[in-house]
Amino acid sequence: MNMQQRLLNRAAIFFTIAITVFFIIGCADSVSGTPKEQTAAVRLIINMEQPRTILPDMSDETGIQTDITSWKLNGTYIASSTQSCIKTWDSTAEMQNEVIELQQGTWDFSLSAYKDETVVLTGQANSINVTSGVTPVHIKINPISEGNGFIDVDFTVPENVSELTAELKQFAADGTIHETDTGTQTLAVNNNTAVYSSGPLPAGNYLLTVSGSGIALYSEAVTVAANCTSRKSIELGRPPAVTVTIDKAASYIQSLKPSDSPYPLIITGVDDENISELKSILSNNINNDRQIRLALDLSRNTGLTKLTNSCFLNGAYLHSIILPDSVQELGNSAFEHCDNMTKITLPTNLIKLGNGVFIGCRNLSVFITGNNPHFTAQNGMLLSKDRTILYAFPSAKGFVELPQTITRIFHSAFKECPDLSGILLPEQLIQIGQAAFSLCTNLTTITIPASVTEIRESAFLDCSNINTIICNGVKPPFLWKDAVKGVPKTATVYVPDTAIETYDQSQWSDFIIKPISQLPQQS
Repeated sequence: MNMQQRLLNRAAIFFTIAITVFFIIGCADSVSGTPKEQTAAVRLIINMEQPRTILPDMSDETGIQTDITSWKLNGTYIASSTQSCIKTWDSTAEMQNEVIELQQGTWDFSLSAYKDETVVLTGQANSINVTSGVTPVHIKINPISEGNGFIDVDFTVPENVSELTAELKQFAADGTIHETDTGTQTLAVNNNTAVYSSGPLPAGNYLLTVSGSGIALYSEAVTVAANCTSRKSIELGRPPAVTVTIDKAASYIQSLKPSDSPYPLIITGVDDENISELKSILSNNINNDRQIRLALDLSRNTGLTKLTNSCFLNGAYLHSIILPDSVQELGNSAFEHCDNMTKITLPTNLIKLGNGVFIGCRNLSVFITGNNPHFTAQNGMLLSKDRTILYAFPSAKGFVELPQTITRIFHSAFKECPDLSGILLPEQLIQIGQAAFSLCTNLTTITIPASVTEIRESAFLDCSNINTIICNGVKPPFLWKDAVKGVPKTATVYVPDTAIETYDQSQWSDFIIKPISQLPQQS
């Protein structure tokens, strides 16, 4: 089998899931801004002669990069034409190497994908026969839609490539690949960028192959949905995901060359006993000056139940991370000062956050929480499921308005957010946690709602530019040790007119106390 055939086969099998999901969701968002229900051929009826196991294959080799929060795989055991029994398997983000034991007979499997609790994919039927062993099942998602669509792909091209050749082919219903009217295009490269555009095209599945100097640089399945443009940006030359065991990780990392793109890396063999060893491997073999970034996937390590304190502390090498569902606790400062981390996929079973887990993660704006019953994410914030506790907002900048449901701000939620210039706290907030706003050096004004009863240790430590504090409560909020240490004593605290004396005789007396009625009007 020649190289081109291998590329075609691999793309047809492994990439259809990823790209289809990506573009279906992208299309839904681009048309209305909210997920739309789509129909897809993702249902499998499996006939087995004896008890078997199956292995749904949606591993990282598919390159899934979506906003989908969870998958649900429903297995219906068809005992007879009138009887059936349903079992459901859930998995956050991506279902990977989950072996499912099945009894003898006929099973009807359907896959649903969820985004913000909205079903965006459902299924239609096809059949396979299973006769022996553990059977890998590649669940393909092919949207059924009418009308024409477009493909629009931007390529970032290596310095040594001056021209690209792009070829588009179409997958038929029987899996064969056919030529299209678009044929082969020559793509000019300007400022290391090339653009491939094609359409209108009938809705369906296509294979886009891009070559430079006769060498295939990119080959991937692309889904064209009706009345929609399938947009994507690709950096050519980015390596595929590599899977290594923990004992091989050091030698692999040492072989990496500096790159502006993160290296996708799947590490296996990690558990509670050797997680500290992994920390040493990463920190000792990646000098931050080398400009090595990892898109790290630990999701296959089911023996890992806790990230130790400071597990990835100062991990500038970390671009993103997927944690296994088995992890129940993130230790203190687990990701502190992972300055380049942009995304984290949290485990379904996570129940406990240590203190200061995300301090200094200024670029961390995406928390994927899936079906976790304790945590949820919203606009860069990590919240409790009922949205009453704000656990972390490390990427906060400019003026921020918090959800009104929040009653408690957790330890270090905004610590070291130097670009945070202002914040509107919710009216029913009760507690500002320890070090919650410590070292937010760009804050100049803070308004404390009347509902706040306590401000914990070091909450505003070294907020050196605060000059105005507005306390709306008649009763002064209790200040724990060093709660406002480092806030200039020249700052003015505006309080209810009837509470001047109360504040003058409280912990707030070191500041200039004035009635709210004298608060300067904002122009």
